[in-house]
This record gives sequence, C-alpha cells and structure tokens, in this order.
Amino acid sequence: MFFEEAKKAEVGILARVPLASGMLTGILTRESEFADDDHRNFNRHGERFDVGETFSGVDYDVALDAVDEIRRVLPPRHDDVAVRVALDPDVRRGELRDSWR
Repeated sequence: MFFEEAKKAEVGILARVPLASGMLTGILTRESEFADDDHRNFNRHGERFDVGETFSGVDYDVALDAVDEIRRVLPPRHDDVAVRVALDPDVRRGELRDSWR
C-alpha cells in the first residue's frame, strides 16, 4: 500500500539499508565475526545508537533463521534480490519466485 500511495503522489522512495547491514546478502553465518569498530559487533542491542540501524533491529539469530527460509526460494547469493524487492513493484506483488525459475 505504501508504494502505491507514493506512486500516486509522484514521490520516490529511498530504500535505506535494503541489505539489513549485510544480513540479506546471504553470506553471514552464526560464525561470522565483525571487527571491534563494526556496528554489527557493538550495536546489536542499540548500545551506541538506534538499534534499527543494525540488522534493521532484528535479533541476529532470528534474522539468520529468516535468511535460511529465504534460501529455500532464492539463489544462494540474494543481495541483488533484496535491492530488487525494494525497487520493483512486480516483486512486491509476489512475482519474484517465478522470475528466478
């Protein structure tokens, strides 16, 4: 609904952090390590700034579980898909799965 309203109003939408701090690239694992100065290491619970800035505010393990579910229908490296979902209205209508076959 939000995208349709933006279109009617002739305004654009900036997809800010569509990859959720790298989570939606499909390359992070439970064994991934981040540098001490990487916000994915020190701000998982909003310790330094808004928690929504790190993994879009989703708990790391919960997000990894969601990515595992995404892998069932998308290619192994699906970072381009995350951006496409943010920009392509056909994808938001559920046509993504068919486009990858």
